[in-house]
Amino acid sequence: MKTLLLRANPRKCGATEKLANLFAGGMRSAGADLLDVDLCAAKIEMCRGCFACSATGECPLDDDMRPILAALDGADALVLASPVYFYSMSAQLKVFFDRCFPFVGGYSTNPADGSPSSQMRFKVPHKKLVTIGAASGTSASFEALSSTYRLLAQAMGFEYVADICRAESPYFVDSDSRSLRMRSILKAFERAGAEFAQSGKISSETLERAQARLSESDEVFARRTSIFWRLKKSGCGARPGGGRGVR
Repeated sequence: MKTLLLRANPRKCGATEKLANLFAGGMRSAGADLLDVDLCAAKIEMCRGCFACSATGECPLDDDMRPILAALDGADALVLASPVYFYSMSAQLKVFFDRCFPFVGGYSTNPADGSPSSQMRFKVPHKKLVTIGAASGTSASFEALSSTYRLLAQAMGFEYVADICRAESPYFVDSDSRSLRMRSILKAFERAGAEFAQSGKISSETLERAQARLSESDEVFARRTSIFWRLKKSGCGARPGGGRGVR
């Protein structure tokens, strides 16, 4: 299964990076054909809404999105890793989706429920989709983004395999990874990657472990959110000057 992994996390020392690394490691250990791309290191312009691609099927912008679009076109599966920013995806991932417009050949709606659908011009249709997200709040932080992912998957004809929502993200950067609960979660992310590479699916047991709660209660977590602010003040930020786009 040829898989494209797109990382849309600007910070390279945060939870999203760590969890994406584990998932990718699991896929590689299972022999996956994986192309790992850092959208934040790529030079990708925003869509200009010129509609030139409607006639040609190609975007006139000559930037790093061209090889990414080619990779997506031929991929059997797509894995997205993004932090939750203002209850949505990161700007880098939004620009990616906007630039996917050359694949859209038309629109339609389901007469039963009015849900949207697009006529996609993919070389390999019906791609499998896995999304990985990290948020500093509780699981409620994912509601808007998860809804957006579901609509995108439906509109683009993707088989939505799993939406792995990892709340309480500060614990993954500022806590002891030797605790049994933390080790179980980290192993579950690696296992999820291996399962997806092997079967194109992720078991419900693995997903449950990957998303298991760390704090004893909302009250306890609220008292410990100062971890995030300590992290913010530590100077941990985006990789200066970009870096390697493909791993």
